[in-house]
Amino acid sequence: MGANISTLTSQLYVIHAPQPRASAFFGAKDVNLNNTTVNAVAGDMTHKYYYGCTFIESRALDVDEVIAIAAKWLTDINFRIIHLDNLGKRTPNTGLWIFDREAFDKWLNGGPGVFWGTGMPGAGKTILSSIVIEKLQQLTEGPEVCVVFAYCRYTDSIPIGLILASLLRQMLERSSAVWPYIQPMYERHTREGTRPTHEELFDVLKRISCSGIFSKLIVAVDGLDEAAGETQVDIMAAISQLPYIVPHASFMDITAYNPDLMLPIQEKFGKIPALRQVLKSNEHRSLLVSKILEKSAGMFLLASLQLDLLKLCTNFKSFEQALERLPTGVDEMYAITMRRIETLGEANASIAKHALMWLTYARSSLLIQELCQAVAIGPDTYEFDKALLVDNETLLSMCCGLVTFEEGSGLVRLVHYTASDFLKPYLARDFPDPHALIATTCVARLFQYGLHDFEFEDEEAYPYYLEEDDYEEFMADIFSPNPLLEYAYTNWHSHSHSSNTLPPHTVQFVRRCRQFPYLNTTDEGCLIDKLSSIHVATVYNFQLLLSSWLENRERLVGALLAVQGLNINAFDDARRTALTIASEAGAVQTVLQLLQVEGIRLNIVDQSGTTPLGAAVRSNRLEVVQVLLAVQGVDVNLAGSEAATPLIQAARSEHISIDIAKLLLQHRSIDINATTSDGRTALDWAVEEENTEVEGLLRLCGARS
Repeated sequence: MGANISTLTSQLYVIHAPQPRASAFFGAKDVNLNNTTVNAVAGDMTHKYYYGCTFIESRALDVDEVIAIAAKWLTDINFRIIHLDNLGKRTPNTGLWIFDREAFDKWLNGGPGVFWGTGMPGAGKTILSSIVIEKLQQLTEGPEVCVVFAYCRYTDSIPIGLILASLLRQMLERSSAVWPYIQPMYERHTREGTRPTHEELFDVLKRISCSGIFSKLIVAVDGLDEAAGETQVDIMAAISQLPYIVPHASFMDITAYNPDLMLPIQEKFGKIPALRQVLKSNEHRSLLVSKILEKSAGMFLLASLQLDLLKLCTNFKSFEQALERLPTGVDEMYAITMRRIETLGEANASIAKHALMWLTYARSSLLIQELCQAVAIGPDTYEFDKALLVDNETLLSMCCGLVTFEEGSGLVRLVHYTASDFLKPYLARDFPDPHALIATTCVARLFQYGLHDFEFEDEEAYPYYLEEDDYEEFMADIFSPNPLLEYAYTNWHSHSHSSNTLPPHTVQFVRRCRQFPYLNTTDEGCLIDKLSSIHVATVYNFQLLLSSWLENRERLVGALLAVQGLNINAFDDARRTALTIASEAGAVQTVLQLLQVEGIRLNIVDQSGTTPLGAAVRSNRLEVVQVLLAVQGVDVNLAGSEAATPLIQAARSEHISIDIAKLLLQHRSIDINATTSDGRTALDWAVEEENTEVEGLLRLCGARS
């Protein structure tokens, strides 16, 4: 009998619903190899390997250690941190009313189904979600019941695949009985160096739900209205496919009840010394509570901002007047708050508006230290200026309640996602091209810390192939001491592309890149690479910039030679050319641009033995494969001595589109029976990897084993 799945949705909430051993050097100690890379794939072996001088540490892992590794492999997203932050914002003894509601009790103690909680923005649905999740975890202690959850937030767009991976991770951490359902997926993808699709993840979730491991599975997803449109559709589609759920659904409108509103009003009032001095009598305090209850219309958000407005009252008369003028709508509240910010003085108002602009347009949530440094930039250089730095509390105070700080995570964000909708048109007067300003600030930060010409340690040892943990340690050495640098490194190109026009600072940065550190994930691990200017322009898809270089090569010879950007066939440290990088990235327009350049080398292998065509096949770039196969002179069978031909690559990974295999087999020069260094053909690989579609296609074309 399958699990009793329930789906709890509010705001919309959502969804109540032994390893093979690697033999390489197993048990060995003090092994040293020079100029060798060793690959050992298994779930019960820990290994570290480096290009150049290699050290291997090997030991058997018990099942709990394997599960811990697999859990982290699924995703490093930790919704528990967000959950605890939300709980921390709760005023004690609020939100308990929902457990007395007949509809909720019927859903919780009855049959499976979906419970939808909907309501107006700012009604406290996210806090209520955290209260319910916490209560459900207390009520359902024991291995037979599983409560997992996710929080969608407008500041951090999380695709459906990562949400599903997080839910599976929580299930795995709850019960090791889940491991046999996840294990085959984990082993296959770690072996092939790939990631599961959201369809695979959901299929595993469905099989676990029907397995009987849990007598009840409750999955709560908060903030569906804050998720990206595509993610909303994917989540809804996933819910509709869960067994035992549809069409059973209950609905409840979520609003802030007066008893719940009174407690945080009284609590916040106690933290405003000036207001306590003005309202000394119980009668005056009762007037405050009743007026805010009346004008907040059941919205925690509005009540909180209204109290912030009353902070400025210095006597009872000003308090009475302010009380009567309290806004009754969210947009009106935001407008009045911005008028307060404008009265702070030009310098302070500018700092506050810069902070609000960053939080409105940032690609991800920011730490409070990052935000403080983002607004402390020189007006001409855009570089961080320590003399302009304001402390955390001062910056938050300047924003007059529009910014919240989460103590658990250290993150800052706008008080509500509706604030972003209001601020975009309001801030356009001061920041007509906000992405250009953020991109320029990011690029200035990269320049300031020398990432355009990064000084790699031990030059002869590069490139490095690293495991994920080692890569994170490598990057932490760069980013940890430097607030905002990681955000700048990750997002400079995205903001540049979103700018009205490409910022001049971005153009200058790309042209001056000599050794830009870049992560490239391959089957061998995470490659720390060094990119010159032309590689940076290619990797980050700056097509207009690349076009201008290629069209004006003669005129720009001197300038580009100085930054190693002219040679169209220049290698990075992994012997990849711009064409290989663009092919692997699926940048079709960039590939087309490069192919028009006289002297472009189409048939060239990189350090891993892969050609541009092979890189496109390996990365499942169907359009690029079509383009490259149409070029006269392409060697469809070329591969390095230790590598596989493009056809063999397509055969040994079921995640590569069957259409790519068809295109390769249609090419007149294809060698259908080419082998890898161990003598195996494409058909052999397809059979071994259980790639039945490609196997059938190869047999139909007369392939031999």
